[in-house]
Amino acid sequence: MRDAYEGPIIEELPHRLKNRVRNVKLVAKKETDSLYVFVSKHIEQYKGELDKLWKPFGDYREVFVYSRGTLDEAYFKMFDTAYTLVLHGSYSPEEMEKVEKALGLNVIKRPTDNQNKAEIRIKDVPLEKLVDFDNLNTETEPSGRRLPSGPFMGRK
Repeated sequence: MRDAYEGPIIEELPHRLKNRVRNVKLVAKKETDSLYVFVSKHIEQYKGELDKLWKPFGDYREVFVYSRGTLDEAYFKMFDTAYTLVLHGSYSPEEMEKVEKALGLNVIKRPTDNQNKAEIRIKDVPLEKLVDFDNLNTETEPSGRRLPSGPFMGRK
């Protein structure tokens, strides 16, 4: 059986993130044919890396990025560390719903075609729509790759 996860040891992740990543990994491994989950850890020891990554997100601690109605990435900030969860591979809409549930998301209105009318909640708390980064095509992450297009949904 393939390993559907790459990143830090799940047991060493912060408590708020550990179960969510573990659940996404299980969905990717058991319920999909080719979904892979990549988690990157960004720490302040590399001068300014965390600031560059988190600058567009302000004081939000969790940000979920959608592209054409599909969850693309998630960002989590915990004190002086941030984590990026990236999904790669192919999956059905039903499989993506399972991934969203594993992350604790309740998608009431999917952001199809990058519409502003998305409604997503975590434990009955609605996520806020952040700046749409579609027009910021010159912005890049510290890794040099472009930020995904689509709605960014966050919670403080």
